[in-house]
Amino acid sequence: MDSGTQDNRVWYITGCTSGVAQALIEKIFANPNCKVAGTSRDIKKIEKLSFANNPNFLGLEIDIKNEQNIKDSVEKTIKHFGDLTHVVNCAGYAVVGAIEEGTEQDYQDLFESLVFYPLRVIRSVLPHMRSKKFGYIFNVGSIAGINAHPRYGAYASAKSALNSISQGLGADVKPFNIKVTCLVLGHFMTNFQNHVVSENALVSNMIPEYDTQNFWSKMITPFMKILTQGDVKKLADLVVNHYANQQELPYNLFIGPKETFIGVDRKIKDLQDQVTSQREFNSNVVLEK
Repeated sequence: MDSGTQDNRVWYITGCTSGVAQALIEKIFANPNCKVAGTSRDIKKIEKLSFANNPNFLGLEIDIKNEQNIKDSVEKTIKHFGDLTHVVNCAGYAVVGAIEEGTEQDYQDLFESLVFYPLRVIRSVLPHMRSKKFGYIFNVGSIAGINAHPRYGAYASAKSALNSISQGLGADVKPFNIKVTCLVLGHFMTNFQNHVVSENALVSNMIPEYDTQNFWSKMITPFMKILTQGDVKKLADLVVNHYANQQELPYNLFIGPKETFIGVDRKIKDLQDQVTSQREFNSNVVLEK
């Protein structure tokens, strides 16, 4: 199989029941020659998907903490379809709460899903991609990983870690013709947004002084009403029909409505202001000889 052609791509997409993942898979299947292996923790949820019976789809139930299970799913994908060319680490969820309110278990569970699971997938697919000297890895990040907001720091920290992993990994595997990028997503209309505004997103150890539930409700509800929502179908079109065949990829791909880029611009300005104001005073630390 010639891994370089657009018509014979084999995708491995985690969290395939999420809104972004489903949009990607539906876009991929617009090309009848492309194949997709989609993972979820619950095979019953996969069986309910509109494309579950597509002969070019392979549904895989995954234990995200079991590296051997993940390796087996990758090997099964390669054996079933003959190759594996594109990976999208799309699984994840968000939690809401002050940094202090998050318990160790809250953080462990969050980082298992948003950081360690993608790392296990990456370690599992790279031997094949290196042997073929071809591959694409898309790690789904968030604008939150660029700029943390109150009560959203835990989620932001995990997405920030994934962003840095993407940058470092991209440099590591560039000699093997493997492209890596972090999809830094703005706000899109998915079930993820509904989860974030619900009580289910709250961490388990609420501290009264923070009044997190009330604080978050007052902040997020008006914000969501005025926010321009992105269309996941347009996102999928960008990824599948454009970036998935580019010879070079930046380690950040910012995708979202204009507010996404306004937020990034503000972060850049904030960092530049900090650097400018601190440069002269804080650089006077040279070791005298």
